[in-house]
Amino acid sequence: MTKNQILELNKAFGAHVKAIREQQGLSLVQLSYKCSLDESHISKIENGKKNINLSTLFELAKGLGTDPIELIQFN
Repeated sequence: MTKNQILELNKAFGAHVKAIREQQGLSLVQLSYKCSLDESHISKIENGKKNINLSTLFELAKGLGTDPIELIQFN
């Protein structure tokens, strides 16, 4: 994967996470409490500025009350 492809993937993933969070009516602070991730870290993920690892994916899924596979199924 090229650097640009990774950046686009991160942006698409972040937008997907943000959409799920907003659908649930959660603020960044509320999600951070539910998944033990700092709100600034979540913000960077949602804005495509962070390439996450597997443990972060599972933490986000826990906080959003969803299966991790749901987070990686986006277009």
